[in-house]
Amino acid sequence: STVIGGPYLPLTGGTLTGPLAGTSATFSGAIKQSSRITLNTNGTIQWGSANDYGLLSWDTGYALIYGQSGKGIKFATNGSTLALTLDTSQNASFAGNVVLDTSNARLRIKSGAAGTNGGIDWTYNTASTQYARIDLNYDTRASVGLLIDSGYPITLDFSSGRFAIQHNGSEKMRIDSSGNVGINTTVFPSSGFAKLVVA
Repeated sequence: STVIGGPYLPLTGGTLTGPLAGTSATFSGAIKQSSRITLNTNGTIQWGSANDYGLLSWDTGYALIYGQSGKGIKFATNGSTLALTLDTSQNASFAGNVVLDTSNARLRIKSGAAGTNGGIDWTYNTASTQYARIDLNYDTRASVGLLIDSGYPITLDFSSGRFAIQHNGSEKMRIDSSGNVGINTTVFPSSGFAKLVVA
């Protein structure tokens, strides 16, 4: 193999068959490699004007992709179809659906400190136009609890069985598929009873 020891690769065309030594190699054109490019020790890859757009690096247990200072990150599929955007405020925007395809899949929203408010917002056209939300405010969690708020009617739909409300795993209210309502009971008499049964 051939080891090139200077800061530049002194070739015009041709094929490099061995490792490139030195700490600062500059290429004006594309680098084409038929296998893989290996960076040993603490090597990184930077790109963009003056290397200020992106950086590939690593930390213990992680591969890192950076957008440099003032730069976000975009991920695309099919060549140029935008799939995911990460802005400089750590907001993630998905162009498609988010699918959790695994056993016991869960979506976790972490917001557990005084003054924080975790939730889900539904917006259209602009992020500032809020049409509906589900919130859990840390400061009012004991009094308000989980808040469901909508600028439009709220519909709960079930196709079979019944709709039930529980407290600590114990059913306190149900609406069955015939529209009968039971409070503190799960048993409806077979005949001669009102649509509302309170036990």
